[in-house]
Amino acid sequence: MKISSNSLKKLALILMFIDHAGLGLMSNNIIARLIGRLSFPLFAWIFARTWNLTSDRQRLSNRLLIVGTISQIPYILLFNQANLNIMLTFWIILEVLKAINKSHQNYKNLILILGMIAAELARASYGWYAVISVILMMNFNPVSKRWWGGWIICNVIYTLWCGWWPQLFAIGAPIILNYHEPKLDRKPTVTEQRFFYWFYPIHLAALGALSTIL
Repeated sequence: MKISSNSLKKLALILMFIDHAGLGLMSNNIIARLIGRLSFPLFAWIFARTWNLTSDRQRLSNRLLIVGTISQIPYILLFNQANLNIMLTFWIILEVLKAINKSHQNYKNLILILGMIAAELARASYGWYAVISVILMMNFNPVSKRWWGGWIICNVIYTLWCGWWPQLFAIGAPIILNYHEPKLDRKPTVTEQRFFYWFYPIHLAALGALSTIL
């Protein structure tokens, strides 16, 4: 069965919701958290694809910053964490990519390293791992042993870094991308685009409200 990029976006949102519900409502339910490990790699692929296809990267930057800022308060209240939510993480990554694109070839790797450090210092969700994941997804090649080797090594190192073994389940997420069929893709409507971004703060607020009731 082949699926479109829009279907992959919906799947990523569902997996994220399950993950957040498991953490915020079900006392860190391990099954929900394991399922949720598949969501971020899909979002990294979606972001990489959006970066490659968009004609207005400044507009994308503004959208991520606005939605991320609005999401920060419900994010903190739901998870009781002071780190930056994933929308702000992607905003940082976008600014890093913009800087890399404008820089001389000799400085691109340095800027990438500085971007990884900045993500850690800013306490962005997934930190340096988020930056590297997007870079890898920009070069996604499901039949490349070299790509899979880089992806596996990245995830193993991050699992050791964060000290949480369920993170290893993220390794299998790119298998889902094998089912993507570009021929099925179509330009999302304005409503679909808005829903994809605004679902994030709305679902955080809804889960936060449920957590206070339950």
